[in-house]
Amino acid sequence: MNVRSLLVCVAVVAFQARGARAQSGATLSIDAETEVRLTLRPPATERMNGRVVRLAGDTIVLHDGDVVTRTAIADLVALEVRGGEDKRRGFLIGAGVATTITAVFGGIDVSKGNISRDDFVGTMIGNALIGGLVGYAFAPKGWERIPLPGTGR
Repeated sequence: MNVRSLLVCVAVVAFQARGARAQSGATLSIDAETEVRLTLRPPATERMNGRVVRLAGDTIVLHDGDVVTRTAIADLVALEVRGGEDKRRGFLIGAGVATTITAVFGGIDVSKGNISRDDFVGTMIGNALIGGLVGYAFAPKGWERIPLPGTGR
């Protein structure tokens, strides 16, 4: 791991720690404008996404565009904050896309006899690796679950 990667990891951890945390007491602390995803208790069981306006006692106030919603913390099954990049998922998506494109167009060339099967397999493996590295570099952000106060969830 080089110095740049180490600094990026430290910055991501520091940012995530700043965004939301369940403290040892029965309180929850979330900074304003933190992107969150809420999962409501049954029978609703829907998910709500938005940015935190404020945490007022036992209620979290979110905005998603012009819509403002208020939800009691007790009505939640899960609370997640937008975390760092999901590098594994990015790698898999990139490798999958590159492999699929190579399989389609390379398969056409193999069926026409323009390239050998060995060349096709080698090209597919190389493109999967390159696509995976591109996906790793541009990985999507993941979600980090925050324990709800008093429940351990």
